[in-house]
Amino acid sequence: MTTATAFDYLLAVVLIFLTWMMLRSRDLFTSIVLFILLGMLISLAWVELQAPDVALVEAVIGSALTGVLFLGSLGYIESGSGRQRASDRSSFLSRQPRELIFTFLVSMFGGILCWTIFQLDQTFTGLSAHVAGEMSHSGVKNSVTAVILNFRGYDTLLEIGVLLLVVFAIFALHATQPISLNRALPKKSRVLAVFLYLLTPVMVLMAFYLLWAGGHAPGGAFQAGAMLAGVIILMLVGGTTVDLSARNALMRIIYIAGFAGFLLVGILVVQNQRNFLQYPVESAKHLILAIEGLATISIAATLVTLFAGCAGFLIPDHPEDCEIGGTST
Repeated sequence: MTTATAFDYLLAVVLIFLTWMMLRSRDLFTSIVLFILLGMLISLAWVELQAPDVALVEAVIGSALTGVLFLGSLGYIESGSGRQRASDRSSFLSRQPRELIFTFLVSMFGGILCWTIFQLDQTFTGLSAHVAGEMSHSGVKNSVTAVILNFRGYDTLLEIGVLLLVVFAIFALHATQPISLNRALPKKSRVLAVFLYLLTPVMVLMAFYLLWAGGHAPGGAFQAGAMLAGVIILMLVGGTTVDLSARNALMRIIYIAGFAGFLLVGILVVQNQRNFLQYPVESAKHLILAIEGLATISIAATLVTLFAGCAGFLIPDHPEDCEIGGTST
């Protein structure tokens, strides 16, 4: 176990301070900016903990994409009926007795959490030895990929299934009350067009590299999917039309590809007198790569749809019911 350095203690103090400032801020925009900054520093903390896989996901999804979703939600609140609810919430937090009670409960929970951490056995090495002993049967060289796609494949299958449920929820909510665009659709900018022309191939290649590298180095489907989602989100913001609607048959296939492919592999190996998701050693590498490839496009589509539904880029089933630029279409 590595010894904590002065930088680690400083980083921990800064994280606690930013979290406190984010919760204390009465301005939602300031809170969102602090949240994004907090996510970037948490990524740095994961790097210090020698977990670059988690650090990359935190930076791309936990900070960047989630920050964009918060900013889109804030724009919707400030342009519609949510403004009054936001002010009510601010007045609620400003009441001194309730604020003191909230502070006490958070402090008590934090104290119990710290006490629990210090009570843990510091000499326990975890399951790293068991994982290292089974790496030769996993089909990959990266222990993280081996755990999430082989040794604990059930967990990852359920996680991808949750992402599929998120897509269903987005379209169900959007069909009930589509988010209207209270601004004109973005016009294509020549500067942004050139930027996308130069950056898109690099980001796509980087996404495929992360997918391929997941077998022997930090990377994998979630990191590659987040990178692809970033490309498409930039295209949407730049004015490129992307058909994101429940009626698009191709998008429906992409949404279910990751979960269906994962499930199909598990069923196929059962037919060879194996347990569910127990891959044959000789073909484990190829099966994991196929699962991650399908999961990458599904994750990218889900993240893009989540952004589109929040920011007003999701195409409704009945476009005439939405307002664009303040006028009905």
